Amino acid sequence: MSKNDRLKSHPIHVEEVQLVVESSHQSAQATPPAQKGRRGILVAAAAKAKHTTSEPGVTSGGRRKHSDAEPDSPKTTAVTPKAQQTLPACAKSKGQGLGSGSKQHHAKKAAGKKSQAAAVAAQVHQGVSKSEPKVLSLPRPPTLPPPRAPSIKKYSPADLQQGLKRGTLFRAVIRYNASDTSQAFATLPGLSHDILIKDWYVRSEPARGAGKAGGPAGAGATREGTPAKAAGQPGAKTLAAPSGSGAVVPVPQPGASSPHGSKDHPEAEGPKQAALPSTLPGTDSVHQLASQLDKSLVLEPAPSAASPQALLGHLQLLLSRNPSARATGAVVGILQPSPRRERVVGMLLADPRTRQLCLVPKSPCLPRMSVDASRLPASIKRAMAAATGTQHLLVSGRVLQWKDGMECPTAEVRGSLGQAGDLLSETAACLASEGVTQGDSFDSKVMACLPQTPWRIGEEECAGRRDLRSARTFSIDPPTARDLDDALSIQELGGGSYRVGVHIADVSHFVRHATELDEEALTRSTSVYMVHNVIPMLPRLLCEELCSLNAGVDRLAFSIVWDMGANGSIRSTWIGRSIIHSCAKLSYLHVQEVLEGREPADCPGLTPVVLTPGHTWEEIKRDCLALHALAKALRAARFQRGALRLDNTKLSFALDEAGNPVDCTAEIQTDANRLVEEFMLLANTTAANKIADVFPDRALLRRHPAPSPSKLTQLAGQLEALNVTLDVRTAGSLQASLERLRATHSDANLVSAVTQMVTKPMMTAAYFCTGTSEDASGWGHYALAAPRYTHFTSPIRRYPDVAVHRQLAAALEVEAGAEPAVALQRWGCPEAEELERIALHCNERKSAAKAVQDGVLHLHLLQMLERKPHACWAVVVGVGGPRYLDVYIPLIGKELRVQVSDLVAPGPSPRNVVGAWDKQDMRLTLSAGQQEAEAEWAKALRPAVVAPGVESACLPLTLRLLSQLPLIVTSKTRGDGSPAYLIATAYLAGPAVTQPTPMLDQA
Repeated sequence: MSKNDRLKSHPIHVEEVQLVVESSHQSAQATPPAQKGRRGILVAAAAKAKHTTSEPGVTSGGRRKHSDAEPDSPKTTAVTPKAQQTLPACAKSKGQGLGSGSKQHHAKKAAGKKSQAAAVAAQVHQGVSKSEPKVLSLPRPPTLPPPRAPSIKKYSPADLQQGLKRGTLFRAVIRYNASDTSQAFATLPGLSHDILIKDWYVRSEPARGAGKAGGPAGAGATREGTPAKAAGQPGAKTLAAPSGSGAVVPVPQPGASSPHGSKDHPEAEGPKQAALPSTLPGTDSVHQLASQLDKSLVLEPAPSAASPQALLGHLQLLLSRNPSARATGAVVGILQPSPRRERVVGMLLADPRTRQLCLVPKSPCLPRMSVDASRLPASIKRAMAAATGTQHLLVSGRVLQWKDGMECPTAEVRGSLGQAGDLLSETAACLASEGVTQGDSFDSKVMACLPQTPWRIGEEECAGRRDLRSARTFSIDPPTARDLDDALSIQELGGGSYRVGVHIADVSHFVRHATELDEEALTRSTSVYMVHNVIPMLPRLLCEELCSLNAGVDRLAFSIVWDMGANGSIRSTWIGRSIIHSCAKLSYLHVQEVLEGREPADCPGLTPVVLTPGHTWEEIKRDCLALHALAKALRAARFQRGALRLDNTKLSFALDEAGNPVDCTAEIQTDANRLVEEFMLLANTTAANKIADVFPDRALLRRHPAPSPSKLTQLAGQLEALNVTLDVRTAGSLQASLERLRATHSDANLVSAVTQMVTKPMMTAAYFCTGTSEDASGWGHYALAAPRYTHFTSPIRRYPDVAVHRQLAAALEVEAGAEPAVALQRWGCPEAEELERIALHCNERKSAAKAVQDGVLHLHLLQMLERKPHACWAVVVGVGGPRYLDVYIPLIGKELRVQVSDLVAPGPSPRNVVGAWDKQDMRLTLSAGQQEAEAEWAKALRPAVVAPGVESACLPLTLRLLSQLPLIVTSKTRGDGSPAYLIATAYLAGPAVTQPTPMLDQA
């Protein structure tokens, strides 16, 4: 039977192969024959159809046994077998990995030596073991020339068009792992795993060359503006095909699937897709392909697949039967170049030897780029001339050229962002790298869309609205909030019933469809909240005045009013446009004081509440208590239905007069926060049900896919060995497990670390149009246990809420008898295809805004810790043998890798710390070494702040998963101008140190 016949009868047949690969930090990765993996190690795999191999073993002789093998299996060099695994694969290896030149080179290197390395290499590539071979630690393997890239079918633009049309190619979104840029991932609906795209499918030789020339982390350099964010940042649209013979190959991916690794779930998808380019690079070589790689990819199914859905279903079945397997793919085309090529941000440096200019991107996934000094703006030249030897200039630029054969791409510098290390300059760099508009100014055409001031509600605005100004209504927000989206009202009806209203600012009244204001709001899509500033989605006249539900003035609103019982049961619902009059602006602090039985007036530093005439404080207090009781009932019912809540640490910074961070505290969720949250969730769910019922083919909803079952199962197994039980079958069972953990473990650090570990496998929620997802079972929100959910309650700061308001208004008209098409057109509701593009754009902008917010928070944390190193508890969430451990620091909500080489045993002559790794028990024992410590920065480091309850530890220390150890955390800046980073050393007992300042409690 020929190979093609075998593929037709078994399109995705899973086989097992032996794989021996050097792995410094993680388990062996599945690798195509003779491809270049991490750290330049050549690996090879041999597979035999319908044959299962045994796992390599060790015999007393110390030499690897030769096993029965296919006679034509390729040979290559041996590698140190630090990590081995029996791996599934698909199709029979034909030995196509090494070219003849590589074989001859290997033969010359091995001739006459009969070395153990050659023996291992022959065994690896010559066959499949039937017996238990020996595994031996070997010296450094011989050097081989770079392997040839795998052959990938060449696709013309017409082929790509036809492949997408027939369903033989799939379109998806590609994301990169910033902590290990040899890995990229993509998501296909229907698969529980992300598609893995290994280094040989997403790299090109010039990218590796750039890394060698001094770019970031050697093989960590990527191509042409490829995204470079942890947790998977979107890039541009591409296509991809499978590896090997055209069948999708499931292979293990223990590093990426580990709950202790970087996250690999997908972020928001990128901007709307552009038309296919008229020309595409040849796909004979992955080098040519990768030079254009940016964002989404396509997989080619086996030729016998009846349909793409059938292929995905079959692949999912294989994945479910092989929990350690991972589906892989390859890129075959690009649909849209990455916009990140136009916004490269980094340091502009001069090579001290050649004096050539170099742009060092802040992104860890981009290589250094050469800059033509003659094209520099004059202002940049002056700034560089004025800079001292220790100063580095932050600049923004774009990629000019990145062709194969180039050691590094060329870039053009556009402007200066300021000095690296300066907080404002670094903030500007965060905004520029994500394409977020800086400042709150708007174009004159946008401002022309605003109403004339002073503005008042006229008779025309009152028409068709319910007058709710007599209802006692008030807002509850953070103390500093100025854009008040929502307000609440409650009225006791008697007999244990209440009428509760959620009133949302009617932004869609001011932001009319297809106006300049609407286009600008859509372009921004969201407000961006930073430590010291807010970049609004709408002009401040709207978001802080005309739309904001300020106390003491009439405002236009979109209201949802329920009649409900004391247990939160909904008896009736009214939805409509309204006019309200808020009687008070309350803060969460005011309400929390009421819920705890105290008077806000007695709380020092709390701003007094100002009430409008006709309302008393006693009435407000009674309303707050009634709302709290209903919110508790609603919350209990929601969790009874299977909801999940994962609270992670969020920091709030105190700034000095110059805007520099001087202290930080963790934000705490209080009953007041939960009160408001519960009614906002109810309003969002009510709006989602209404628009999905009336417009099932074009409702704008928000879904949250379930996480990968295999990842949660793997995590549960690891924690079970530590007597931490997690039931991961459903969101509800996981929530119940976490609640039991909180009840049975008084150690808040351990609970916080487990919660962080559970968060990692979670998927990201995203907006979508129901018309592009026919299966309604995929519309739901996993964490909220809601079959339908959307965003309705924050139209001042989120564009999707504006779109939902328009859809809701159209739905109410349809229910009143209007024709659906007429109502949709009247309110400017787009067709399904356009709505899906809007959803994708909003997803991308939401992801960008979050990246900015997290980045700015991180900048403030780095600056604070540089000035005031903190001693705090850390929880071990991963151990990498004797060299490093991954820890989670609950105090600051950060995960950090701690290198054993950065630990110092204190004393008159500080010594190094060495690690002894017990692989069987998965324990790392730290003890004082005999050599002088080399980490100079750690020798002199002393904590300026010690968190409550933290004490120094003594060596030796034995650590395993969920062990706790005290660390001194600070930040460090590299000498080459690269960004500052968090770093830590153990807080160990030693000579007396200066008494540190106790840190305030997190509360």
